[in-house]
Formats: sequence, structure tokens, C-alpha cells
Amino acid sequence: MFKIEKGIEAPKSRVGRYPWNEMEVGDSFLVPCRDDEKRVVQTKLCGASSNRRKFGERYRAAQAEGGVRIWRVK
Repeated sequence: MFKIEKGIEAPKSRVGRYPWNEMEVGDSFLVPCRDDEKRVVQTKLCGASSNRRKFGERYRAAQAEGGVRIWRVK
């Protein structure tokens, strides 16, 4: 059984805080995270950017020192 709770604020979406609309081809940004979070963050960001493909934009994510780096490649 699950307990239904009221009045608990939902966390804000992380997707809206990333600079997708400001990026040009060749630009990148680093999402800071712990080593044990890198794979999850990388997967989520690739999913979040997949909706950009309908506008012809492409992104690539890779684990980097201190987090996950996202590049706009097209």
C-alpha cells in the first residue's frame, strides 16, 4: 500500500535550466556531478536533448572530469 501525501512540492525540472537554446555548433557545457551519478546524468541529458532533434539539432554527451560534458554537434 502507498500512503498518499498532500502539500509536498514537486522538484523543479532540471531540463529547463540547461542552455539548449543558447548553444551554437561546437559549444559545450559541463554538468557537475559525482562519479557515481555520471552514467545516470548522461542518459537523462541525452533523452532531454532528443526532443531537439526535431529542430535539426544534435548533441553528444560524455563523462568528463567533474561531471558530464554536453556538446552541440549539429
